Amino acid sequence: GNAAKAMGSYIVGLINPLTIAAATVGALAVAFFKGRAESEDFKKAIALTGNQAGVTAGDLANMATRIDSIVGVTRGQAVDALLAFVNAGVKGSASIEMMASAAARLASVGGPAIETTAKAFADLGKDPLQASIKLNESTGFLTQSIYKQIKSLEEQGKHTEAVRVAQDA
Repeated sequence: GNAAKAMGSYIVGLINPLTIAAATVGALAVAFFKGRAESEDFKKAIALTGNQAGVTAGDLANMATRIDSIVGVTRGQAVDALLAFVNAGVKGSASIEMMASAAARLASVGGPAIETTAKAFADLGKDPLQASIKLNESTGFLTQSIYKQIKSLEEQGKHTEAVRVAQDA
């Protein structure tokens, strides 16, 4: 009885504006350092790939915020997905964001790991027809029409267009 009341009064006495302010400052400091580390990771990936992606660290941070807003996807998954696709050599902010969003969503519902999805998309850039066939075995995304379109573009020597069709599928 009285001991519990005394303990409760003591604990309530510990909670004051100063402790609340200290906790807030601590939380802000953690967020600042996480954000700074994230930005450094983005800059490093961009530099190591010679900025094949054509994006800035700020672009990637904005994409991470948008991907993080997807239900079930964490900021960490969003950042990991973006880094995976930049490191895989995917070009263009729209492609990176679309693919990273898909990979993060898949991972969040128990699908393949983000790195596995990123590798599959990167393979599409190297050999769109064979990579599409291989990816189709696990996902079933390839329709006869898309297959024919990719094959035709490859036969015409239009590799870049074949890659775009495969990655957009």
